[in-house]
Amino acid sequence: MSSGVYKRKPRSEEHCRNISRAKIGKSSYIRTEETRQKTRVALTGKKQSSESNEKRRIASTGKKLGPASPERCEKIRIAQTGKKQSPETIEKRRAAATTPEALEKSRSYRGDKSSGWKGGISDNPYSPEFNDTRKQRIRERDGHVCQRCSRTREEEGQELNVHHIDYDKQNYNDNNLITLCRRCNTKVNANRDYHQQFFQQILELQSAILV
Repeated sequence: MSSGVYKRKPRSEEHCRNISRAKIGKSSYIRTEETRQKTRVALTGKKQSSESNEKRRIASTGKKLGPASPERCEKIRIAQTGKKQSPETIEKRRAAATTPEALEKSRSYRGDKSSGWKGGISDNPYSPEFNDTRKQRIRERDGHVCQRCSRTREEEGQELNVHHIDYDKQNYNDNNLITLCRRCNTKVNANRDYHQQFFQQILELQSAILV
């Protein structure tokens, strides 16, 4: 017998698919609650090594999870319609977010330490022309529906927000304003180039339909 470490030949994709199909419906494929509990206990307090974290960081470098497509946003909106968190869950999340550790971590990501930092432009004032009358006209133009996830004014429980597409608070032209729900208005602060192009295309489609 030859010496040395035995290395198994890598499985092909077809082989992996066959194994996956063969396990479907079998008890060994679906973990029981007892097995889940044992796994939780075994992993409690354990942290990944610095080598594992570095491998994950290298593997994910350059990869970005872009914003959800309008179709996916619509599916998420439909799936979440009518669902509300229980008072117990809300209280747990509130308590977790107000611990000294959580507050200190939150402060460490503010200002120029934030991934969304744009040189302090959020402190710039809005144009006086960006008033309630103009906002209401934009909401009516968009049918009081969020143009990113299709959430309605009734579902939101209040008037929707009006967003500056190019993020310039002084640009109050109608073709630079679009209706968003509170959640989407927060999310579009990331991937700004993508969202600017995305909303510009939506307005172009609206204009083409109206012509």
